[in-house]
Amino acid sequence: MSGVLSPAAVTQKPALLEVNEDQQVILLAEIEVLLAAVRDPVARAPFADLASEVLTGKVGEAGRETLEKILEMSLQTGRARRVHGPEAEQSLLRLFHQTPGGAAARRATDAVNEALRRLAGQTLEDVLFTVQGPGALRLGLKTDRCRLTLEIDRHGVTVESLEV
Repeated sequence: MSGVLSPAAVTQKPALLEVNEDQQVILLAEIEVLLAAVRDPVARAPFADLASEVLTGKVGEAGRETLEKILEMSLQTGRARRVHGPEAEQSLLRLFHQTPGGAAARRATDAVNEALRRLAGQTLEDVLFTVQGPGALRLGLKTDRCRLTLEIDRHGVTVESLEV
């Protein structure tokens, strides 16, 4: 049966995202704070559903978007570190990197690092940092052999352009 997909392979669901015990405690505390602040039952539902999944130690595809939002809020605001400590912050960051948005941010960062590595050995001639708008910045680097422009915004850092 070489080269043929089995029915199980075709219908295979994405793997569950595992949440360890320490992450469970932190996430449940964060969800509790959100549930206390949100009064609308419709808006509360995704958080309540996520709490149930977190209690099992596994978050399915449906809960990942809500999990990603909670992780982003907690990490971006500094709440994770301030309330739960630096070890908790690092643990949540590792979990965030397993979410779709976190994995995309990691891939974008890897691409930027690869572009920056290519500048090694070149003579830096100019550096320009500009504000593109609220929360959006650009870093321009000019060497003796190329121009590299990086865009930095709330989603992370990306290579805007590379001219050789």
